[in-house]
Amino acid sequence: MRSSVRVALAASTVLASLLVTTTGGPAAAAGSSLKVTTIGRNGSVLSGSIVQIVDVRTRQPMGGLKESGSSIALPAGQYVVVSDLREADDETLGAAVVTVSGATSVTLDARKGRPVRVSLDAPGLGAQDITEAICVDGAAARVSSDFMGSGPAGHVYAIPNTSSLLRFAYLSRWNAGPSETYAVSGAGVGVPTSPGGVHYAKNLATEHVQSNVGPNGGTSEDLSFVPQGSLCQARLQVNTFTNVGWGGPYPYTAHLAAGKWDVRSDEFSQLGGSGAFHGVHDLAAGTSYSQTFYRAGWAPARFLPYMAHGEIRLSVNNMFQDPYTAGFEVGSKTRVTLSRDGKQLATDTVIGNDGDGGPNEFSGSASGAGWYTLDAYAVRYQPGVTYPAGMLSPSTRAVFRFHADPRTAQVAPGVLSRFLIGGLDTYGRAKPNSTTPVGLFMDRADPHNGTPYKADTAKTVQAWYSTDNGKTWHGLPVTHTGSTWSTNVPNPAEAKVSLSAKVTDAAGNSVQTYSNQAYVVR
Repeated sequence: MRSSVRVALAASTVLASLLVTTTGGPAAAAGSSLKVTTIGRNGSVLSGSIVQIVDVRTRQPMGGLKESGSSIALPAGQYVVVSDLREADDETLGAAVVTVSGATSVTLDARKGRPVRVSLDAPGLGAQDITEAICVDGAAARVSSDFMGSGPAGHVYAIPNTSSLLRFAYLSRWNAGPSETYAVSGAGVGVPTSPGGVHYAKNLATEHVQSNVGPNGGTSEDLSFVPQGSLCQARLQVNTFTNVGWGGPYPYTAHLAAGKWDVRSDEFSQLGGSGAFHGVHDLAAGTSYSQTFYRAGWAPARFLPYMAHGEIRLSVNNMFQDPYTAGFEVGSKTRVTLSRDGKQLATDTVIGNDGDGGPNEFSGSASGAGWYTLDAYAVRYQPGVTYPAGMLSPSTRAVFRFHADPRTAQVAPGVLSRFLIGGLDTYGRAKPNSTTPVGLFMDRADPHNGTPYKADTAKTVQAWYSTDNGKTWHGLPVTHTGSTWSTNVPNPAEAKVSLSAKVTDAAGNSVQTYSNQAYVVR
């Protein structure tokens, strides 16, 4: 499996190992062009190497990917040229900054590339793969071009460059079995003459990952580990495990170099990517960590209603949220109703996280200060997708009741609750006639959408459970210790258990959340 390396570029001095020539003076600027020639490691000219040209002034690519060997018409100016010089099994990354005026040419010569060498003294290592990236001043967050730049050890090269504007990053992994891997990463200023590094097992941390089955709506999953030591390193991603057909829960163990890593799970449905969840951990050498994906109890989280321009608005993108993990899943249909003092003001059905780039937001006109109720009921929805049989949390609901004046911009008062369900197995199941502990996490955060925001806290918390899909609800005692709220659910012999919690603040504003069929007793 080949891994993707995304390369971001900006201004730099011309690499010493590259040749740039210009013919013509200012009069030729109006008809300026650039010809990129790429030379392989055996000295022959490579035809059709993928080339990206980036305008230094705007940091934008010039019309997408190009091919080497032909003249490309460009306005006069300064550009970055990057290419992945591929030949057989070898990969060489090279870049140059070119001032284009008249007919200009640049040559990228893979013979100047130096092998990327990475070592680790851990025993029992399998085959080694290396990925690499060249960035500028760490500004890799501005992605200008995407290239495949990886391969087995001994076949990955980088052209050295002493410019302090450039950054070089690498990532190396060794598989130690079907569910275990080792990975190290490094970065530095410029592209060194000896790219890579020496690493030691004593400087590794261990990350234990558990991927569950239950609330996830996808049919397969990719697990990956992404170093976060620098923006350039964050462009490197190695996929370490693919769970095709979601054949069941699985554990995975990664031994990673100390530092920050993003542990990521990407979900896929019949239509392609359907979600992504992740957790960033700052790993210390010799220490073990854990990350669990797809725990039960998905419900609305993070987003609250807000007032702007005489409207009450609500984003519906977070109606199905993993209570423990940041991320999202594509596909929901939410029926939202806005009322005041029992009178309906507006209603609409909004599609959430549908990938169209839209706001996925309900808005309803309202006027005057008063008590408003916003009721949002969501079901999983993505045309063309067949969800797994028995999927947990097929629907959710949030009922917001708050006092506000829509003429005054503000985030609505109130606190959401997340269901932190304990004692379940990796399929989201509790044992018959057992007791399931449920933590009630108070969830209120600034949406950072420019709307004035004030903190709010819970005064009272109530909880209920249902074993007949919400037809009847049974009250639960709630315990409050310090900042922690929790309850315990008495399970029957067999059922799908739904959960609800209502959080009320000191002013009487409340939010009631529901996770229908949150977990199974079997």
